[in-house]
Amino acid sequence: MNDFSGLGAMSRNLYLELKQIYFLWFPVFLFIAIITVWVQGKGDFTDKIKRVFVATLLLIGFPEITEAILAITSGLADKIDDMSGIENIMKIAGDKISKYQKPSFKSLLIFGDLLMSILSYYY
Repeated sequence: MNDFSGLGAMSRNLYLELKQIYFLWFPVFLFIAIITVWVQGKGDFTDKIKRVFVATLLLIGFPEITEAILAITSGLADKIDDMSGIENIMKIAGDKISKYQKPSFKSLLIFGDLLMSILSYYY
C-alpha cells in the first residue's frame, strides 16, 4: 500500500519553491516581454500585464483555492459516506435525464442542471 502521509508537506514545499522561482524570474521575463512588444512596434503590452496579474493572483490564492476544494469535497463525502445518499442521487439523476429527449446532444449540456439538483437535495 502507498504511504501518502508525506504528500501534504511535500506539496507545500514544492509550492513554496515554485513561488520563489516565480517571483525571482517575474521581473526579468516581464521586462523581456515588454521590450519585445515595444521592438515589434505594437505598443500594446496591456495584454501581457493582464496575464501576469492573473497568474500572480492564482499563485498567491492557490492555498485558499485548494482549501475551498478540500472543504467542498470533504463535505460531499461526509454527506454520502454511508452510501444511502448515492441511491437518492441516482434517483434524482434518473428523473432529470428522463425529462430530456433521448437522441439529443443535450445530455452533455444538462450536467449543470443535474449538479444543481444534487446540491439542492443536500442543502
